[in-house]
Amino acid sequence: NCELLIKSAAIFPFNKEIHSVLRFENYCNFSICGYYEHPYLLAKNRKIFNDILKGQNSNGKELQNARHICWTDEFDTVIIGHTKHLSHIVKTDLLMSFLKNCIKYNKNIISFDTLEPYQRELEEMRSRNLKYYFPHASQRLYPHNSFGKLPLIPIPVVCVCGTSKRQGKFTLQMK
Repeated sequence: NCELLIKSAAIFPFNKEIHSVLRFENYCNFSICGYYEHPYLLAKNRKIFNDILKGQNSNGKELQNARHICWTDEFDTVIIGHTKHLSHIVKTDLLMSFLKNCIKYNKNIISFDTLEPYQRELEEMRSRNLKYYFPHASQRLYPHNSFGKLPLIPIPVVCVCGTSKRQGKFTLQMK
């Protein structure tokens, strides 16, 4: 269920993966209507948001409180970064909350975290013709008796890797 064409997206939360989206927003083939953060982290991340935009044209965007998302706005997709740690801190399943709102307001969803535990909600999305995507690897992608080797890939592959979180691996690829 990943044939998803985005026209306009709302993004939550404002974590390090989303920093790269903000930095390279002009490469997106869709518009971003807003960046949202949980009130618990809003003040801290407003400063980071403004620091990333320093010296750039921000198009007037500000980091907004996720509790004030106007779900009836024109955006068609919600992009949700990693929420597991934040959900633990605020003692709320943030992914479930966003899934329920996406269903209620007919929004598609892209999640950085797996949506596999939310089968009931995914079934509801399918029944409403809503699209969803989350990265996952399944056993069917790997051939049997391959002795741990991946299938041959007909195009060159470049690997950018690092040993810690903030080494700029994605930023290097984009630049």
